[in-house]
Amino acid sequence: MSLVIETSTPRNMPAPLGPMLGSARLDFGHVVQVNVYLKDLEHLGVVSRAFSDAVGPHGPAGTVVAVTDLPKAGALLTMSLTAIAPTVESRSW
Repeated sequence: MSLVIETSTPRNMPAPLGPMLGSARLDFGHVVQVNVYLKDLEHLGVVSRAFSDAVGPHGPAGTVVAVTDLPKAGALLTMSLTAIAPTVESRSW
């Protein structure tokens, strides 16, 4: 599952991700990769703390890229994440 979110409030950035993951019966523990595209690196500390609060200290692999602009007007960051659902083996008896 891949999700993308754009926001103008970096502190609240993880909030909509939980329900999005939940709709696929996943949670932050299933997230394996996060990419953050950030217009102002001064927000990096806020973004890091907010995401760490959501996923815990041992979060997924991540990349932060400084950008000059984002597609959504007024957005300060765009985040994309990839989550992997556990597989269920099917057995024929």
